[in-house]
Amino acid sequence: MSTQEVAQILAALHGRDKLIFSLLFGSALRISERLQLRIKDFDFAHHALVVHNGMGNKVSVTLLSTSLKAL
Repeated sequence: MSTQEVAQILAALHGRDKLIFSLLFGSALRISERLQLRIKDFDFAHHALVVHNGMGNKVSVTLLSTSLKAL
């Protein structure tokens, strides 16, 4: 999908759905990884997201978009 198409989809969404899709597009998470996220996995101070049991059952850290902070 193009950046413009993603922006149109996100503009049409609100609340929880917008957060979920923003995480999928912005943090490049797989659906299974997104479903396992917990509140404590979000580190807004360091703009990071901790992903447990990702590729190879390892813990990894990915970037967390600052735009998600407002959602």
